[in-house]
Amino acid sequence: MLRSSSPKISILLHALLFLIVASSALNYWSVAEYAINVSWNAYYYSKASYISLVPSWQKALKDLFAFLLLLGSLWFPRTTPNQGLNKNNALVICYALSLVILSIAILRSIDSNFTVIMIFSCLRPFLLVVAIFVFCHRHLQPYYLRWVLEAINILALIQVFYAYLQRRAAIIHNGFDWFHSGSARAVGTFISPNTMALFLALVFYLNYSILPPHKFRFLMLPLCAIGIFFTGSRTGLIIIALIWIIESYKKIGKAYKINMFKDKYLAVFIALPILFSIFIFTLRNVNSISGRVSSSTMTDGRLIIFNSLIKESDILSLLFGHHLGFGSNIAKTLFETSGKSNDTFFLSDSTFASLLAQFGILGLLITGIIIYIFLQKNTYNIIHTNKPYIALLFTGKLKKEKTCFFIYLISILATIIIFEFYAVLPIIVSLLFYFKMPDIIFENN
Repeated sequence: MLRSSSPKISILLHALLFLIVASSALNYWSVAEYAINVSWNAYYYSKASYISLVPSWQKALKDLFAFLLLLGSLWFPRTTPNQGLNKNNALVICYALSLVILSIAILRSIDSNFTVIMIFSCLRPFLLVVAIFVFCHRHLQPYYLRWVLEAINILALIQVFYAYLQRRAAIIHNGFDWFHSGSARAVGTFISPNTMALFLALVFYLNYSILPPHKFRFLMLPLCAIGIFFTGSRTGLIIIALIWIIESYKKIGKAYKINMFKDKYLAVFIALPILFSIFIFTLRNVNSISGRVSSSTMTDGRLIIFNSLIKESDILSLLFGHHLGFGSNIAKTLFETSGKSNDTFFLSDSTFASLLAQFGILGLLITGIIIYIFLQKNTYNIIHTNKPYIALLFTGKLKKEKTCFFIYLISILATIIIFEFYAVLPIIVSLLFYFKMPDIIFENN
């Protein structure tokens, strides 16, 4: 039974969830303003002189909000309607194994050239992860999550506006043009083109596949696409193209009562080859649009980093990881600001490589199992009659679209270090928990 004070508690905790996302997405707002209005440089986001304009307390805001969310989630009585998830023994085992693997990584980091302060700083992303998981287990409510997702649209509009200003500045000062995606990569109020693009790709997915229909969605979709185009992110463009293709197929299939995946022969000989051809066609055209074809081969970029990590790792490191912070962008920043050298420095550049570098194959495996558990189809339902408020409590009128979510998840795991991307991680985890909410079945007497 939910207590009478639960609405106030839920509003407070969901507001903290939004503040984590907002403080991350808007962290470099002042830097963007300075670059556009005072001293323009097309690649200002990669220069320490610009990044240093953000005070440390501002960078720590998201950590403060995460800490408050963790305290509030533990302090207040449970308010989530999904009590059954807490009895999932497989999740409990995975959480326990995750704690063991994290402990091993911390112990191994003691033998590295990391100071205590560096080890503590590398634990910051895991404070956020723990805070979000505890919050979702105890307090996530789809009704309030829906309004968090709606509010994130405002953050997306800010990103698109600043992407436009950044492209216009590049045209005025550098002679670039509007139609070459990779000529001057916009970052919005983020500090990396890919992080902005993948944030907008998430917003595109939310408006197209998760949030209830509204005429406002038809404005958000093209705006997100334009913002991603200005970033020059191939991954972002591929994600929204595939989401559009899948959703279009579903709408056409529903209208004409066609589902090629139900018939295994149609799926094998028609549907899968068609989708694979569409994917290849999309990939080739996105590379052309981005203007970055020369760096898009399978022998460049993240794949070569991943291969280098495997070659440099011994058996023990492959199983358990090198140490906490190895391959982390946080570690790179700390070493640069402290003036210390690190002969064993390695930048992973993606979540797959980051997990392997810090937690080994076991870390990758446990992470995959946890995601698999949340994406599994529910085996239990709530059946009720004439109680629409129950459906609103458990669904918030949100849709459970997992196919496009899976495409987005795989893409970002291979493109960014998601544990250091606070603007996306809280929403991804919240959606995973929402997918495990019981299905509602209306029973007519």
